[in-house]
Amino acid sequence: MKKEAKKRLSAGVLFYRMNGGEIEFLLVHPGGPFDARKDKGVWSIPKGEPDPSDASMFATAVRETQEETGFTLAGETVELGTIIQKGGKEVHAWGALFPAADLSGFTSNTFKMEWPMHSGRIQEYPEVDRIDFFNYAAACIKIKEAQIPFLDRMIDYLKSHELQSVSLYNLEYLEEVAQGSKEFIVEMLDKFLEQTREAVEVLEKSIESGNSDEVRRLAHKLKPTFVIVGVQRIFELLKTMEGEAENSDNSGIKVIFTEMLQIWNSVQTDLEKESARLKGQL
Repeated sequence: MKKEAKKRLSAGVLFYRMNGGEIEFLLVHPGGPFDARKDKGVWSIPKGEPDPSDASMFATAVRETQEETGFTLAGETVELGTIIQKGGKEVHAWGALFPAADLSGFTSNTFKMEWPMHSGRIQEYPEVDRIDFFNYAAACIKIKEAQIPFLDRMIDYLKSHELQSVSLYNLEYLEEVAQGSKEFIVEMLDKFLEQTREAVEVLEKSIESGNSDEVRRLAHKLKPTFVIVGVQRIFELLKTMEGEAENSDNSGIKVIFTEMLQIWNSVQTDLEKESARLKGQL
């Protein structure tokens, strides 16, 4: 009888802080030679695998977070559930307010490995080589894609408790292109809102009719428009939708579109307000 493979488990903490009314998340970059030059999609919440001495997965999360960052969990926590990463590992997470004034207390434990491979040289590396805070839009780019639900769940919790207002967009790219011209930013925002409303409506009709080829084409076309206004989460959802359109089952696309529509409705409202604010300054 074939022995069942042991489930791979991990647990960690998603620290957050408020910065000017906007939530920011603490993420860690893995140390060692393999990810040294990688950035997008490799950051993570601080986490690690259970130790025989851990009484629970929560105990694992607390211990691993302290070992990888030097910061000890304090105060109330929010259970963020689990996700399954690409390799099949089940990750448990808890959310908590960052317990320090800044990141000056950062330290990380280390590990040893042979590097370069087959060289006979044993080198020591930190498990985490750097940490930083990111707003939602930036965190969605940095973090492992499978862990994005932890960000969403933390935001949902804070919203339900009226503890924060999250900015779903980032206009840094548009501001850079505008070179200080508020008129240009307003023009681009209004054009983006008008054209995207129409495109989303067409996308919805294509999903309802089961036209997978059209869904794939529209998702591909819409992706770069959301990059311009820094709505990274919708970009990622459209990217997933584009892949799902290859399958005959349409149910996955509908689930993705439902989440996308919720975010899009909030983004519309926020960008309309931003456009009106800028118009008032002209």
